Amino acid sequence: MLAVITNILAAGRDMVLTPESFNLKDAVLGVLEETKSDAEIKHHIVNTNIPAGSYTITADKTQLTAHVLKNLIENAINYTPEGGMIVVGL
Repeated sequence: MLAVITNILAAGRDMVLTPESFNLKDAVLGVLEETKSDAEIKHHIVNTNIPAGSYTITADKTQLTAHVLKNLIENAINYTPEGGMIVVGL
């Protein structure tokens, strides 16, 4: 286990982040659209609970979208029993 953690930390040391301003709500909705067919296969109901407002953040959009958000949503799809409900909010 220690070797796995060490490898993860070593990989992160070489990561170059490129911060930019973007709308987090749009990023979340984009990932939901990308994963929609996976949720449909498992007959999930996917609801969003994102109130109106400004969700502009500064972060590495590629890393946040491709890795963090996609991982969270894919985990929700994979670990929710078939026919379950997934609620995504901010």
